[in-house]
Amino acid sequence: YNTLDSIVWMSNYRPQVAAAMADALAKLFRLMLGGGEDVVPLKQEFEHVTQYLKIQKMRYDSKFEYEISLDEACQMIRVPKLILQPLVENAIYHGIKPTRKKCLLKVLGFLDGDELVLMVMDDGAGIGEADLSRILTAERVSDKMLGGVGVKNINERIQLYCPGNYGLGFVSAENLGTVAI
Repeated sequence: YNTLDSIVWMSNYRPQVAAAMADALAKLFRLMLGGGEDVVPLKQEFEHVTQYLKIQKMRYDSKFEYEISLDEACQMIRVPKLILQPLVENAIYHGIKPTRKKCLLKVLGFLDGDELVLMVMDDGAGIGEADLSRILTAERVSDKMLGGVGVKNINERIQLYCPGNYGLGFVSAENLGTVAI
């Protein structure tokens, strides 16, 4: 809804930006629907994040820059759909937006031996130790400041699709940023 509101506003003042934003939103919706599959190639997940970031960059141009890097060897690895976009959204809304500086957001995918590693990194506000220790626990279900249920849901889906010692982890320091791994 925020994106649609932005498109309407920009259509009066910056029609070319509004058109580009509408195009990115249409691509984002197509990728989200993705034929109803629950597991998708990582390349598709990164394309989804790319379209999402294009939209957010148009909305918050002066707030952040972004870099996306996916190693070629990882592109066809199948992952649960929509595991990166909520992490990127949290980085923007809880890490970057609250700061007064221009931030950098990075989304990385690479192999470490035979294990896939995905990272969403920002150099924004960071998370305090008390909140960081609760980020994946059940007590945070209603804690909107830490991203609501999205992070917990992603962690549970990763664990469901990838049995073993897999899931989300976070490293953060206040005023230095956060890394979701």
